[in-house]
Amino acid sequence: MEIIWKKSSFALFVTLLLILFTQGCVAVRPEIDLSSTPFSVDVAYGKSVNSFVLQRLGATIQDEDIQGYLIAAAGKLQVAARDHTFFAVNDPAPAAFALPGGEIVVTRGLLYQIETETELLVVLAHLLGHDRARDGMKLAVWQETDSGAFVASSPYLAAAASSTFLAEPFSAAQELVADQHAAEIFRSAGFDPAEISRMLPRIYSRLAALPDFQSGTFSQQHPFSSKQNNAAPSLFSIASLSSAESSPAGVERVTFDAFRSKLLATQSGFQQYQQALQLEKQGSADQAIGLYLQAAVAAPEEEFLLTGLGLAYMRLEDLVAARQHLTRASRLNSHYYHPQLGLGYIYLQQKGFVQSEEHLRRSQTLLPTALGGYFLARLFEETADIPAALAVYRDVVRYFKGSQMGSLAEKRILVLESSHELE
Repeated sequence: MEIIWKKSSFALFVTLLLILFTQGCVAVRPEIDLSSTPFSVDVAYGKSVNSFVLQRLGATIQDEDIQGYLIAAAGKLQVAARDHTFFAVNDPAPAAFALPGGEIVVTRGLLYQIETETELLVVLAHLLGHDRARDGMKLAVWQETDSGAFVASSPYLAAAASSTFLAEPFSAAQELVADQHAAEIFRSAGFDPAEISRMLPRIYSRLAALPDFQSGTFSQQHPFSSKQNNAAPSLFSIASLSSAESSPAGVERVTFDAFRSKLLATQSGFQQYQQALQLEKQGSADQAIGLYLQAAVAAPEEEFLLTGLGLAYMRLEDLVAARQHLTRASRLNSHYYHPQLGLGYIYLQQKGFVQSEEHLRRSQTLLPTALGGYFLARLFEETADIPAALAVYRDVVRYFKGSQMGSLAEKRILVLESSHELE
């Protein structure tokens, strides 16, 4: 059986690859009381969902010095009671998240805007404040109740739930409580809680000055943002109630400077990537490819940028160049779904079915998507495994009904079932 990949199908595929992942940290939701829910529920939920959030944010930065410094800085806050895990991820848009089960995530884009260790500690304390209030789990409970989904029953559901943490902001009231907890964390660690009210506005002012193509939603969805500054007058008084024995400013500055230098070495490349992505969204693919190439030259060992370059070549239907760059990205980080998905598609086009199945299955393990499922089903069609194709198509329809990929899967099911009846 031969699959005919029409121009319209290819255009649909590359359009879907251009979807940007949104970020969030003001929605109106009922107050959720978790006082009778053990923290083990948060941990279990986080294990099923959090890795998918990291995938949506470009996967973790593959630099031990950057990850190690983030963990060391967090250690200065002396947070006890339960374990926390800290991750720096590749997304160039400024964002940060406190996920269920104690996982704290900061994007590369936000780290670019942090100029001192004090500012970094303030951001981490704020996120730990959300964690202490269990805001991530409250968001998960609201999402599950609203959708009727049960994450543990399907990786597709868990992957869908992971998008909630990127799209749904915390409420203004939750932000205030988080900063109250942050002030207490600072106080307990021997730092001045007033640093929170001094440093956050500085960070937000930098974020507000970014051009649209570089900005995320971090500053817009926190009470200290330029749009919501008047919404949190009480926080300043809360933060200034006590003095501390010492300030984190200037602590181990050489270590912070080395951390920041490593980050800034890649900043121009990630900015060029964002500009290129914007050009593609505007339909200027040929101009975009030049910027993607510049980005890859500016930061040559970054799998996130190589993936962007490879997918750009794919959108230009240059599958040879696309495969070259996506393969390199995969070798740098085999734990990022996007190059696996792209390579799975390319090998399917080139009838390398063994390699295609390997990459598509890997992609679906890292982040189950409608697109990955659809291509895996098409692969099964090509290899005449019709029962397997139908099973995967039905999953796509079940979990993505009403979407473009769900509609395409429905059509393939009708074709395959009709062909089966005729045999």
